[in-house]
Amino acid sequence: MADDSNMRVPLEVVHARRKRLAALLENHRYLPIGELCARLKISEATARRDLSFLSKEKQVTRTYGGALSPFDVNEASFATRRVFAEKEKAQIAQKAMQLIGVNQTCFFDAGTTIYALAKALSKNHVPGLCAVTSSVPIAEILGRRPEVDVHLLGGRFLHRQLLVLGDQTNAMVKKWRFDFVFLGAEGVDAQGLWASDPAVAAFQRVVIKQARTIVICAHAAKINRKTDSLVLPWKKNFRFATDKNEEVPAEWPLPDNCLLES
Repeated sequence: MADDSNMRVPLEVVHARRKRLAALLENHRYLPIGELCARLKISEATARRDLSFLSKEKQVTRTYGGALSPFDVNEASFATRRVFAEKEKAQIAQKAMQLIGVNQTCFFDAGTTIYALAKALSKNHVPGLCAVTSSVPIAEILGRRPEVDVHLLGGRFLHRQLLVLGDQTNAMVKKWRFDFVFLGAEGVDAQGLWASDPAVAAFQRVVIKQARTIVICAHAAKINRKTDSLVLPWKKNFRFATDKNEEVPAEWPLPDNCLLES
């Protein structure tokens, strides 16, 4: 493997390699240093220098034995996002909660609107609910109900977002089938559901494939908002819970009975 510590490597070559390294982490969320070396065909010493540079530039986050992409650093923390639009999220939760029946298996996404749903459920009797999630706070709050069987997926832990994400998480969710999947959204428009991070979008696509019915939960500020990654266009098994149904444009190609009423 190449090591440029004792040789003169053109600066443009170094910049290109560091760009590829940052792109790898953007796509895979976390990679151990050994895999970074194998993929880029560089020595461990070179990888560590590149990671140190990218970390100072705030393009990656160093961890023990590897590195994370900047999603966990640049995105507002779960605690910060949780207190935004609490009243609206509670209204959405009341709509979505009405769908859950007895003895159902449901997936709960890691967003703060879905946390509001979990909070509402924790105050009600939900017999036979099997709850699967990638969110630590949602697992904790649903776990307060003795009748709820809670399963927290495994994967790489993102400490500011309080969730797990990555290839291991994707593989684990494929073992489940869900009556309902409750998803948050960074944006919803006529095209469909949007996420701001490619890894989050990829995970949501995997979850959607395991679902009978998908319930998108997003407050009105997300309506007509487009972000970086389209998760999926509107499908016939989608339902949409928002706090202001009147703000959903009539021309959107929504399935019949998609919008949830109070």
